[in-house]
Amino acid sequence: MCYHKLMKLFPIFLLIVFIGLRCSSDDNNPISSTDPPAHPAFQFNKITVPDQMIQTSDPHVVQALDYIAHCQNFNSRGCFFDPSPNAQKDVNTTNESTKWQYRWRHGTLDFEMEIRSQRDRYTWTIYLDGEDGGVTYNNWKFMEAVQLKDQSSGHIYRYKTNTQEMRFEWTWNTMTNNAYRLNQRNFDEPLTVDQITSNADQSGEIYHYERANGAFYLAFKAIWHSDGSGSWWTYDETAMIDSGSW
Repeated sequence: MCYHKLMKLFPIFLLIVFIGLRCSSDDNNPISSTDPPAHPAFQFNKITVPDQMIQTSDPHVVQALDYIAHCQNFNSRGCFFDPSPNAQKDVNTTNESTKWQYRWRHGTLDFEMEIRSQRDRYTWTIYLDGEDGGVTYNNWKFMEAVQLKDQSSGHIYRYKTNTQEMRFEWTWNTMTNNAYRLNQRNFDEPLTVDQITSNADQSGEIYHYERANGAFYLAFKAIWHSDGSGSWWTYDETAMIDSGSW
């Protein structure tokens, strides 16, 4: 009789042992935690030109290339997109976005950088707090940038000290036929505007505007073809001064 009762209880006993072993195994091998994802790197579609233009010494080609390089050199205007290596980091991830928040100090100046990954875009925002070079900042927004994840469009806004007035502005977007346009506005003296269009075959054009007597005027224009040949024009406030080809 006891034997039959034991046989009926035996499967239950095996189940209890199995559960106990499984729990013990889970305790000894906990789910390993993963490091938070790295923040995105800032990227955008750079303007490229035919090699023949880079290799020439024609002064008007060199002038066009200088404008192009200047427009794409964000660092020279004080923009940056990566935190200090010694920054404190907080990462917050939700179903909608991931936010990286970095804080670090340089001398008497505190930096805070917030990077977000949202559905279709990345954003960078930088705040300054403290004192630097005799200027005091109170959680001032220094710059912000937005870049669509497919790099088709975006902008960078760099502000004048302790204001939200624009100091430098860059905007870019992909147009029809994969043509790509980059615009730069400089709100510091001397005020300038540059508009560059780059086509899929590396042909393109640049328009450089300067300001005088309260208005912008076209000062320089260049158009180039995919083989590297092209034409240029220079202007003063009222009329064309000179033109030529290369």
